[in-house]
Amino acid sequence: MPGPPGGRLLVRIPTNYHAPTLSISEDGKDYAFVIQTSDGCHVVQRNQEGPAYAECGPLGFAPASPHVFYWATESVPFYKRFFHWVTHWGAAVETLPVLIANGQQLAPGFAQAVPITFSVDGTRWAVVGKEPDRHVGDKTEVGAVAVFADGRALGRYKDTSQPAFSPDGKHLAYLIENEDGQFKLIVDGAERRTFERQSVAAPEITQGAAGSDLTQRLRVTYLSDGTLVEIAPSRDGWTVYHDDQPLASYAHNVSMPEQGTVVRLGEMPGPSTAVFPRSLSIAAHAPVAAWWARTEGHEEHWQVARNGTPDTTVCARYRSSDLPVLSSDGRRLTYACYLHPEEQSDEVMVVADDKQFGPYENAAGMIFSDDGGHFAYMAADGSPPFDWSYHVDGKASPLRFEAVWQPRFNKTGTHIAWEALRGKRPMLFLDGRGVRSFDEVLWGPMFSPEKVSWVIRRGRRIMRVEVPLEP
Repeated sequence: MPGPPGGRLLVRIPTNYHAPTLSISEDGKDYAFVIQTSDGCHVVQRNQEGPAYAECGPLGFAPASPHVFYWATESVPFYKRFFHWVTHWGAAVETLPVLIANGQQLAPGFAQAVPITFSVDGTRWAVVGKEPDRHVGDKTEVGAVAVFADGRALGRYKDTSQPAFSPDGKHLAYLIENEDGQFKLIVDGAERRTFERQSVAAPEITQGAAGSDLTQRLRVTYLSDGTLVEIAPSRDGWTVYHDDQPLASYAHNVSMPEQGTVVRLGEMPGPSTAVFPRSLSIAAHAPVAAWWARTEGHEEHWQVARNGTPDTTVCARYRSSDLPVLSSDGRRLTYACYLHPEEQSDEVMVVADDKQFGPYENAAGMIFSDDGGHFAYMAADGSPPFDWSYHVDGKASPLRFEAVWQPRFNKTGTHIAWEALRGKRPMLFLDGRGVRSFDEVLWGPMFSPEKVSWVIRRGRRIMRVEVPLEP
C-alpha cells in the first residue's frame, strides 16, 4: 500500500553523518552511508556500523544486490607511523584506498579510488586502477595499470580502457596498451585481437596521479546480443568496430569533455574527421550504437552516427553534457544539437528522428518510453525566473520552473514523473501534478504497474514516497 502523506520513514540520519555518502539499493528498500566518529569513519548499513577507517570513499550497492562496495583507507597506528618517519628520513607513511565489500578487502590499493564496473545482476565486479609510482633514488618508475575482477588479478598493463561485462555476465572485455605501444582487445583475461598500428604519430598521452587520459579515448562495450563495440586506434587514426567489422574511421579523437578539444594525430590538418568516444551510447534491447562524429571540412560540423551512418541533421558542435539517446529497440534516436559555434551562442534544438524542435536557450534530459512510443525532454526559453518546461512528444507542458531534473516514463509512456523547483522547495511531480516537496532525491522515480516511487531526504529523514497511478 502507498505510504502516508509524508512518506514512509526508512531512516533518520545521525548528526555525525558524512555528506554526501548516502546510497540507496537498486530496489529502493535498503540504504548505506558514512558516519564520522573519534576513531575514524564507518559505513552504516541497516543500522549496523562497520569497522573504522582513516578515510571512507565513494560507496554504492551492487545492482540487484544488498552488498555495499566502497573504497577505504586503513588507519596506521602511531608507532608504525613514527617508525616509518624515523627510518625513512621524515617521510610520511603512504596509505592507499582499498576496495571493501562485506567487510573483506577485494582489491589492493590504487593511487586513488576508481569506478567499479558491475554485471547486470550484480554478481560480478571489476576495477581498473593505476598502481602508485615508485621512487628509486632520483628515478621514478611509473606504476602499471592493473585490472582486477571478482577478487582476482587479470593483468598489469601500460594502460587500459574501462572494462565491460556481457549482458549475461559471463564475459569481461577491455582494451589495453602494452609496453610496445600496441593496442589489444582482452576478453576474459585472454588476448582476442591486436589492432593495427597507426600510420601517423600517436598523440601524447596526458599523465596524472591516477593514470593517463587514455580511458577517455578507448571504449569497449557489449551490445544486447553479446557482440562488442570498440573505439580503438587503427591505421587511419581511430576506428569504431562492431566485433571485427569496422563501422567508421576518423582521423582525430576528442578526449576531453570541453567543447571542441580535439587530440590530434601528429600534424594532421584541422579539417579532418574526429570521434568523441565518451558519447558512445547503446540501445537496451537491440545491437545498435550511436556516437558524435566530426565531418570533414574547414568549418566545424558534427553529426550523430548510428552504427556508422551519420544522421541527417548537422550541428555546429558536439554535445558533451548529454549522450545521444536511443530507444530500447534502436529504431528511434534523439539528441540536443548546437546551432552556432561556441563563440556565438549556446542555442540548441532537439532532434528526434527526422523532426527538429526549438530553438531553445538550453535543452537536456532526452528520454524515450520503454516501448519507444513517446519521448520527452526539458527545455529553457531564456525568460527567467521560470524559463524551464517539460516537453512530451514535442508539446510543452504549461507548467514552468526555475530548475528541473530528468523525467521518466512508465513502461508504456502513459504516465510521466519528474522533479522540479518553483518557489522555496523542489517538488515531486506525477503527470504534471505536484506530489511532495523534498530536499534531495536519492532514488527514483521508479514505476511499477500500480504506482511510482521515490526515496527522498527531508532534513535528516530519509523517506520512501509512493504515489498510486490513476487510470
